[in-house]
Parts: sequence; structure tokens; C-alpha cells
Amino acid sequence: MKQILIVANLASSFGGNFIESMKSLQEAEEISVRYLLPEQAKSCEWISDLTEVHYTDWSFSSLKKVWHELNQDAPVDVVHFHFVGGIPAIRCRLIFQCPESMVWHLHNHVGSSKGHLSWLKTVLKKWLYHGTYKIGVSRSVTESMKKFSSSHLFTIYNALDFNRLAEVGEDRYIDDAPGTIRCMIMGNHFERKGNDIAAKAIQKIISGGYQQNFI
Repeated sequence: MKQILIVANLASSFGGNFIESMKSLQEAEEISVRYLLPEQAKSCEWISDLTEVHYTDWSFSSLKKVWHELNQDAPVDVVHFHFVGGIPAIRCRLIFQCPESMVWHLHNHVGSSKGHLSWLKTVLKKWLYHGTYKIGVSRSVTESMKKFSSSHLFTIYNALDFNRLAEVGEDRYIDDAPGTIRCMIMGNHFERKGNDIAAKAIQKIISGGYQQNFI
């Protein structure tokens, strides 16, 4: 059974589609999924929905201890990084030492560094991503990575789970009765945040004669 380690620097109150995707994948494939999360995530309600979970404060000692524990009985085959960057990413790269089995899931653009140490930061980024697999959640995110590492680079669009509408009731938002629909769109990227889908939904609302209040 292939051992997958999800390393995420994420402590939000919501779990998100990615965790649901991993749960579905675990049910469909012969894999075991374990998680390495920040200490702050212990208070998140969605933690109870996960399989084996380990925690770290991102220090060298903490990461070394967890990595040793993870590889005792069932060695890790694939390390999938999610929302991990900066110093924590560098420490993980040094300690885990398996670049051919590392996957970086990139939501944000990998920008060029500025300042008098920009050359050093560029070298570090090239070393960090060299020999690893990279997934960009939109074409522009993928393009931003090419100046640091162009091999093993893929675009996999962020998924939107429309089944979540059932949790609150779609009729609360779209109804045949006359009234006001209040819409709020969040996100700073047109493709990966689904703003294009939201814009099409608003067009349908307008064409249906509804009154709109845009926040």
C-alpha cells in the first residue's frame, strides 16, 4: 500500500475540497494518507474527519522527530506539500531528502525576489523545486513557476464542489419568488477561485429579473 504524507501549513476553520478529495481517493485506491499539520490546527473541527495526523511547530527538531516516526513502520512514498513555503519549506526539503517523491501543490504565483539578496532567494527557490513535481492550480500559477523549475510541472485546476450547496439549501439563494438576492464573491484570482463561474451565475440572476445587492 502506497504511503502518502500530506504536509499542510493550514489551520483554517474549514477543511476544504482538497481533504474531501483525499478521502475519496483513499476509498478508491490502495493508499494510506497521513497528515502533518501545524500545532494550531488541533483546534479545528475538521481534524476529527482525517486519518492519522501528526503536528509540528516547523522547527528542525520537530520536523526531524515526526519524519523519523513516520518512517518507522510504513516508510513514506510520496510527500505532498499544500500551502507550505518559505523557511518551513526549506527545512522540510532538507530533512525529508526525497525530491523525486515530493509534490508541491501551488495556489499562489511564485514571484521573483527583489532586493540585494534577490539572487540568493532565486537560487534557493531553484534548489527547493529542483527534481520535484509541481502542480499549479491555474495556467498563470504554472507559468510563474517555469523560471525556477520547468520539469515535472503540471496544471490541475482547482475543483469546485457544487454538492456543498445542498448543505445550506440552494433554494435559499435562487428562488422563483420575487425578492432580493445578496451575493458575495471572494477571491483574488479569476480562474482558481471560481470567479468566472460566479460571474456567470450573476448573469443568470440578472437575466431572470432578480434584484441584486452586490457586496
